[in-house]
Amino acid sequence: LEGNTETQSFHESLTTKRTGTAHVLRDVVAFANAQGGTIFVGASAAEKRPIHGVEEPDTAADDLRAEIAAQVAPAVSATVEPVVSDGKTVLL
Repeated sequence: LEGNTETQSFHESLTTKRTGTAHVLRDVVAFANAQGGTIFVGASAAEKRPIHGVEEPDTAADDLRAEIAAQVAPAVSATVEPVVSDGKTVLL
């Protein structure tokens, strides 16, 4: 209900044609440099927008973990887990 805050962010998709996963990785780094937080991939910050979900969540979670390990230095401790909301799988 709060939308994007200093401890949570929302991304409707894991990748975009223009930025790939960079938009999600920027939030990973920002939260790592602060007090931590939660990133919701597959959901919008707008309460009225339906949950999009993530296709092939296990593969997407593995891909995100690999991108975090490859692109973020120094290494950060980040967990990626799928959860179901309104019948759609969202990555946290």
